[in-house]
Amino acid sequence: KGKPFFCLFSFHQKESNFLLQMETFRKIYPSEFYKKFLVHGVRPDGRSLNRCRTTSVNWGLFGGSNGSSFVKIGSSIPLEESSKIEPSSQWTGEGTCVTCAVVAELGLATPNTPNGQIVVNVELGPICSTKFKGGPPSEEAQSLGQFLNGIVNQSSLVSLDGLKVIWNSKSSEEKESVGPFVWYLYADLYCLNYDGSVVDASLISLIAALENVKLPELVLTKDKQVVALPITENTPAIKIEWKEYPIPLSFAIMEEDILSDPTNEEEELAIGQITIVATSKENIVSIRKSGGASLPDEKLKECIEKAKERCKQIVFLLQKQKNKHS
Repeated sequence: KGKPFFCLFSFHQKESNFLLQMETFRKIYPSEFYKKFLVHGVRPDGRSLNRCRTTSVNWGLFGGSNGSSFVKIGSSIPLEESSKIEPSSQWTGEGTCVTCAVVAELGLATPNTPNGQIVVNVELGPICSTKFKGGPPSEEAQSLGQFLNGIVNQSSLVSLDGLKVIWNSKSSEEKESVGPFVWYLYADLYCLNYDGSVVDASLISLIAALENVKLPELVLTKDKQVVALPITENTPAIKIEWKEYPIPLSFAIMEEDILSDPTNEEEELAIGQITIVATSKENIVSIRKSGGASLPDEKLKECIEKAKERCKQIVFLLQKQKNKHS
């Protein structure tokens, strides 16, 4: 009567020992561990070299801001199903999670900002990974912030005409007497969990948050006081017109392979990284490269085609959210 239980226990013990040995080998020889998978065209998490992780996009989740979003790239397995997953999925990580909150401030237009401006700030702190420390923004956070500011303020990609203030007043004299006012949007991005492709998650989160920004209607009183009407559920979102959605896809350059949407571990093992930003009109607006590894023209063209395909997938998710909240 005890044999079936003993056999089952013995099987699970052997499986547990095998997984422990695999994890030990991985920690001691991470490069060799990956090579044993890559030679077969697969990664430890079960993905092919070209496959991206599951991506989810949600917006309008947080109060206290004019617009918000939450983007996750990676594992999204419900807790109740965690015991049913395959052994290889224990190496999928927690995924990369980025949230974005947009706060609007009223200000005077300037020669450099006649239509307002979008200012992006990125926080990569110890909450998302032990690789980051508290205190001033890290070099990676500053670099990412500069990159996102450059993308989102390109006039060829986005129109900021919706940030011009239109007064709810019939008197043109009253409007002119207070000067040209515009909205300045301050977008704060917070990485909650860092597991690779943080550029991708950050830019997608930024776009999603800007898509659902709501601004109060302004009224100019007779004594030239500015009154902001309360924002309600019926307050329409401003029209930040995206001429083209700029959607990124990052790659890790290994010795002989290129991995789409790399995890943090894959990025650390890579000899170089590249992020390609493709648009919904299949234009390439940015190629961001780090590391000293070179990429042959043929391989770069393959990456560009993958980025264009990824763009279509993310635009579909954004449109889905847009329809949900319209």
